[in-house]
Amino acid sequence: MWGLATEAELQLDKDIEWFRPDPRRRLLPVWIKGGLAMALGFSLCGYGFLRLNQGEEAGPLAALGVGLILIMLGMGGVVFFTVRVLSDETCVGLRVDGLLRRTRGGEILVVPWAAIDEIQAEGDQIRVVTDLEAVGSLLLPTAHLDLDASTLAQRLAETRRKALMGLL
Repeated sequence: MWGLATEAELQLDKDIEWFRPDPRRRLLPVWIKGGLAMALGFSLCGYGFLRLNQGEEAGPLAALGVGLILIMLGMGGVVFFTVRVLSDETCVGLRVDGLLRRTRGGEILVVPWAAIDEIQAEGDQIRVVTDLEAVGSLLLPTAHLDLDASTLAQRLAETRRKALMGLL
C-alpha cells in the first residue's frame, strides 16, 4: 500500500515510532492571553461594582459591560483554541512498510521506503524526495517536536536503511 490511506486501512502492528507536535508549546501562549483577558475583565468588573455602589452611573456600567465581555472572550478563546490544538492529528510515523505523514486536514500519506530517494534536513523541516510522480517531494515540519530536524532525518534514514535490508 502506498499513497493516500484511510484510518481503517492502516495496520497498527506496522508502527515503529510516532512523532507528534507537543501541544503544550502551542497552548501556553493561548492560555497566557486568555488569562490576561480574564484578569483584566475581572479587574474592570471589580472597579465597576465599587464605583456603582458610590453612586456613579455611566462609567461603572461601561466598566462592568467591558469586563464581562473580556471574561467571556478570554474563556471562549481559551476553550476554542485548546480544542483546536488538541484535535490536531498532525504527525510523522515510521512504519515497517514506509513513512507515514498525517496532516491537519486528516490526510494520511504512506510512502514506501523503497520509493524514497533522499532525506535532507533543511532548517526546521525535512525534505523527503521520492520517485513517485504523485507524491514528488514531501516537506515534514519539525517546529514543535521534541527533537530537531537533523536528528529526525537521521532516524528516518536509519529506519529506511534497515527496512530496505529487511531488518525491521
